[in-house]
Amino acid sequence: QRVGIVIMATIFGMAIGGWMSGWIYDLTGSYAAAFLNGIGWNLLNILMMVVVFWRARRSGVVMA
Repeated sequence: QRVGIVIMATIFGMAIGGWMSGWIYDLTGSYAAAFLNGIGWNLLNILMMVVVFWRARRSGVVMA
């Protein structure tokens, strides 16, 4: 079930990412804001991974 949720979120992100970047380009006339948007989402993803790993390590779960 977790794998399905992760794959669904990945596909949703890929589907909306291109559209969102085009929309930002149309609003600003520059790809700089679109790249910053992508960087922001990647930073959020990294933060979520760090929190998950930190909580797993704190609870004593061994990761393979």
